[in-house]
Amino acid sequence: MSAAPRIVALGNGRFLVHQDDAQQLAWAVADGGVTWVFVEGRSYRISQAAAPRRTAQASGHDDPRALSAPMPATVPPCTSRSGSRSNAATCC
Repeated sequence: MSAAPRIVALGNGRFLVHQDDAQQLAWAVADGGVTWVFVEGRSYRISQAAAPRRTAQASGHDDPRALSAPMPATVPPCTSRSGSRSNAATCC
């Protein structure tokens, strides 16, 4: 039984693959959700699986802070006329 390969990134899409006593170069490029890999004269298309969606039901609990404002406050109306001077004391 072969050992799991060890892969070393060399940069610019090149990788050195070590498996057992052998080494070989591989090239890879990502295109959206697909990665193309070229090894020993053959190309392989690897599709990335979509990440599972997390829901409150899946997580097992609801987070009460999920839809709350970071600094909740009440904003009182300011009833001054357009063009008049006002400050915090007159608007509260």
